[in-house]
Amino acid sequence: MRIAPAHSSSVLLIVLRLQFCLPFATAVLRTAQPDILNRAWLSEQGAFINGAIKVGDSHHGGALIRGIVAAHEIAENDKIVDIPRRLWFVLDRFPSIQKMDLSQLGSLCSQDTVTLENLKMAAAIALETKKGDASEFAPFLRVLPTLEEYWSFLPQRAEAPLLSEFGDLPVLGSVKLVQEADSKSEQCFSAWKRYEALLPGSLAGLSSLTWPEMQLALARFRTRCYIVEEDNKLAMIPGSDLFNTGEAEIINTEWDWEDGHFILRAMEPIEKGTEVFDPYCESCDNDYMVNVWGVYLEKNKNELEHKGDMDCNSHAPLRRATEAALNLNGGAVKAGVTARAAGMTAPRCYDTTMRSLNQGPLRCSLARLAWEYCAEEWGYLPGHRPPRAPPPTAHFIAVTNVANTTGADNAVGKGIDFPETWLNASRQLADAVLRPWRLRRSISGKRLSSRDEQLISRHYQQ
Repeated sequence: MRIAPAHSSSVLLIVLRLQFCLPFATAVLRTAQPDILNRAWLSEQGAFINGAIKVGDSHHGGALIRGIVAAHEIAENDKIVDIPRRLWFVLDRFPSIQKMDLSQLGSLCSQDTVTLENLKMAAAIALETKKGDASEFAPFLRVLPTLEEYWSFLPQRAEAPLLSEFGDLPVLGSVKLVQEADSKSEQCFSAWKRYEALLPGSLAGLSSLTWPEMQLALARFRTRCYIVEEDNKLAMIPGSDLFNTGEAEIINTEWDWEDGHFILRAMEPIEKGTEVFDPYCESCDNDYMVNVWGVYLEKNKNELEHKGDMDCNSHAPLRRATEAALNLNGGAVKAGVTARAAGMTAPRCYDTTMRSLNQGPLRCSLARLAWEYCAEEWGYLPGHRPPRAPPPTAHFIAVTNVANTTGADNAVGKGIDFPETWLNASRQLADAVLRPWRLRRSISGKRLSSRDEQLISRHYQQ
């Protein structure tokens, strides 16, 4: 999750947007799309794209990835992109969808307000996608990932083989609940289509949309939406989709909005040939990066938050699958020491792992994450594992349900307190709740960390 700087008159700014950077060049470089940056279209619509940037290839984790590089030197504070509001994909551009109250459809649409609003946004995206070239957003929509591409690297769609091998990883712990939530959204969408079919002059095209088309739209929205403006609107913003991210030490841009314009600026001088990086989340560990974007940062200095909670030896397939996916030539100990000496948190994967048709990119990310969690416990690296936290008690789960219902702030306001040892478990429960961003919040009576303050969802402020 990319964390925006605090706006002058806003308390919290949160952004979630997946960078499409599949870790193998054949899937990333699309020869049928000569202007994937959409420079001409954006310029015609009044946007600014700095002439000093271009689409190029960069090395990430041993793979060649498409991204944005500096064709010429960029000065500190220079604008890199400036996108006016009329190009933003926001729900208020589609008033007939925006005004629909899905909760009136009964028990099939009994989800929370945020989930129902996301469903409406997904319908707008799916309808515009189905228009093809007739959509005013066609240049933007046609270069976004396909459903198959999303499924190849997002853990929320991990298939049975990966779940059986890597299911002990915290990142996969909420997959079942996420899939159940999606099933409920599908039922609500079916009810919506039946409702529209009964109305004269119903919403054109909605009844012909399929659930896979909605799944693609949801994936695009959940992973690309920004929270912008004073009333925290959710928006997809063309022109910001090709920037990769990296470790905090190499981030060289920051973004904000000013007078109805989304603006990305250089934080420092960017030399010719340097990749232009976008800050997704500079304080997030790799469990979080993989969960939200399917991206593993091999030099991420943020330690795994849940490392002490995982029993690495309780599930033998986890170790076997990890060793099979990673390039451990010369032995696991040697590979681990070599990776650590290079500043990496895990050895890299075999090329055959990356190119596997069975969710190869996701398998690689999960294997590297498993190594980061377990290399010390498996005896491959020296190190200290934090003590494992105890499981949540029935009282904790009951009060967490109160927090989920009434909001974390209200739970704290009622005097509910949690020992520090339960904090990770509370976050795991929050992570299982399907939202357009991955929810994390502290529901202890203690002062929230700055990270948690930034990540509290507006859902919990209702």
